[in-house]
Amino acid sequence: MAAIQTIAFDPAFEPSELQQVHNTAVFFRDKFAWDAKYDPQEDTIILRKGAPLTNAVFLHEAVHAATVTAIRNPNSLKGDRRKGFDQLNELYTYASKHILNSPLFTDEDRKAYGLTKLEEFASEVMTNPEFQALLRAIRYKASGMSVYSRFMHSVRMMLGFSPRSEEHTSELQSRGLISYAVFCLK
Repeated sequence: MAAIQTIAFDPAFEPSELQQVHNTAVFFRDKFAWDAKYDPQEDTIILRKGAPLTNAVFLHEAVHAATVTAIRNPNSLKGDRRKGFDQLNELYTYASKHILNSPLFTDEDRKAYGLTKLEEFASEVMTNPEFQALLRAIRYKASGMSVYSRFMHSVRMMLGFSPRSEEHTSELQSRGLISYAVFCLK
C-alpha cells in the first residue's frame, strides 16, 4: 500500500494513470486492509486470521450488522426508523462538510474513517471515542447541541427513550444502551 500511495502523488504520471493507481489502492484497501468486517450477504462478522479481536472492533462491526440493511435500503424504512435514517444522513453530511471545510480542523481530522461513507459514520459515532470527541466539537446548526449529542438524541428518540441533555450521554453509554440500540435497530 505504501508503494501505491507513493505513486499516487508522482507528477510523472498522467491523470488517467493516477486514477487507475487510486482505483487499485481502493481495491486493495477494501479487500485486504481490515482486521474484521461485516458481510451482509452472510449476515456474519468476519475476523482476519491472527488479527486481534477487541471490544471496539467487535462493536464497530456489530453496528454495521445492525445498520447496514437500513442504510443501504432507506426506502424500506417507515415512521421513526425512516426519520432516524434521514437525521443520520443529514448529520453525516453536515459533519463531513464542516470538518472538511473548516480551518479549525486538522488534515488528520479530515482523514477520520467516519467521514468515508454513511455506514462508517454510524459505526464510528457509536464506537470510536476519538471520533465522538471530534463531533462534540461541532455545534449542530443553531440548536446548541453538538453533532454527537444530536446523533445520540436521534438514537434515543428512535428507540423510544426520553430525550436527555448532553451530560446524560455518558449515562446512556455506561448502561450499555448503545449496544442495546445496535441490536434493536437490526
